[in-house]
Amino acid sequence: MVLVAVAGMKIQLIWIGKTKNRQLKELTDHYIERIRKFIDCSIIELKEQVHSRNTAVAQQKETRQIIDRLQAKDGFKVSLSPDGRPFTSMEFSELFRRQRNSGTRLIHFILGSFIGLSKEIETVSDLQMSISQMTLTHEMARLLLTEQIYRAFTIINGVPYQK
Repeated sequence: MVLVAVAGMKIQLIWIGKTKNRQLKELTDHYIERIRKFIDCSIIELKEQVHSRNTAVAQQKETRQIIDRLQAKDGFKVSLSPDGRPFTSMEFSELFRRQRNSGTRLIHFILGSFIGLSKEIETVSDLQMSISQMTLTHEMARLLLTEQIYRAFTIINGVPYQK
C-alpha cells in the first residue's frame, strides 16, 4: 500500500518539560517517526517553570513560552485539557481531513505542565481536546497523543493498524 503524505501541512507538538521516563520517551519517539511517514511533525519542548510557592507565576512564564512559539497566526491550535472535547479515533482523523481540506498549513498541539494551561492559552486555542477523563501523567498524555495522531493518519490512508 502506498502511503500518502499530507503535502504542505505540518504538525507542531508544543509541550512543557522533557519526557524523563526512558520507556515512554522511546515509545513517543517511535510514534513521531511513524507520523513523519505521513506529515512533517516537530516537537518543541519548553522549560518547566518550578515555583513551589507560586504556581501562578510559573504558569504565567509557561504561557509566555508557549505564546512565543506559536508560529502561524492562521495555524490551527489545539490545547489539551481534561475539560476539552473528547474524540473517537475516527472523529480525530476527520479533524485532520477537515483541516487539510480547509487549507490549514500548521496544526499546533499544546500540552501544559502539571500546573495546567492558562485561560490565555485556552482563549487563543481553536479547539480544546481531552485525551481521557482519567488523570494521566503528562508523559503518558504525550504518548497517547502521538499514538492517536499516527492512528488518525493510518485511518485517512487506509493503512491497516492493529485494533
